[in-house]
Amino acid sequence: MADLPSGLVARLEYRPVYSGSTLAGGVFRVKNQSAARSTACQTDLQPPGLVGGSSLWRQGCAAAASFAARSWAALSGEPGTGKTAVAHAVAVRHGRRALLLDCAGLDDRAAKVQALADDVAGGRPPVVILQHADALTGEALQRVADLLTTWQAMPADQGPAWVAATVRDEAPGPDVQLQLMPFFTRAIDIPPLRHRIEDLRRLVPHLLGRHSNQDVAVSDTCLRQLMRLPWPGNVRQLDQVLSEASRQRRTGTIEVTDLPAECRMFTRRQLTKLETIEYEAIVRSLAANDGNKEHAAADLGMSRATIYRKIRAFGIVPDQRRG
Repeated sequence: MADLPSGLVARLEYRPVYSGSTLAGGVFRVKNQSAARSTACQTDLQPPGLVGGSSLWRQGCAAAASFAARSWAALSGEPGTGKTAVAHAVAVRHGRRALLLDCAGLDDRAAKVQALADDVAGGRPPVVILQHADALTGEALQRVADLLTTWQAMPADQGPAWVAATVRDEAPGPDVQLQLMPFFTRAIDIPPLRHRIEDLRRLVPHLLGRHSNQDVAVSDTCLRQLMRLPWPGNVRQLDQVLSEASRQRRTGTIEVTDLPAECRMFTRRQLTKLETIEYEAIVRSLAANDGNKEHAAADLGMSRATIYRKIRAFGIVPDQRRG
């Protein structure tokens, strides 16, 4: 079985073909399994507070929601995809308090780890979320690993109800891989926003509601524009864009012209990583130079003809609010 980036699930079969006793080749058979998988996913309620209906998103949420006391999970994904939000939602669904330890800001002092241990022991077993667990190093890594070992040796009603670690989509360092990851027997992938772009139809009004009253909405044209963008910062970036747009348009309908300059591009294809870096550099330089293309080109070390060509190729719309 294979989960494809589109959200489809496929079964792959291979049969070798021989010519006499010599292997001559093989036949691959690919069968769509999405219908059976999606039916199973529909029986799993999405944890509260989470928004989305795409196949990949529902699969990740359903996998996290069905936690078991000793089946701890590592939630992996790009920054901003909502890994911590999923873990929090699982705690709410199961009626548990959530205790968060941000491992990225954890130094070698034992105070924060000890405080977490005391909080777990101080009441009904909670859900523990180790945010940025792959950032642990040195003594801090050892202290967290020792605490996890202690919890696993405890009776189920004395340790945490569940432990989730959030990690980047890249392989962790060798120390984290050796000392920490063996505690997490389940790996759950949280998809990037570009792989579930259809969820913007639900996400946009949901996130906009955090930043404005009920009198603000996005136009159909604006929504289509948002759905064309690559979103390298994922849901966090989308939330920031809507926050800025709602400050520009406090009532009525948000249009494309109300979006930040970097979002007003009209390319209809998904950019590669290199193109995204190049596109963002041009947008930043244009903004820093008040829309002056010649000055922006000079700052970027490219010719005027090159920057004009790339502005057209990327569909960058100049910021009309600038001089």
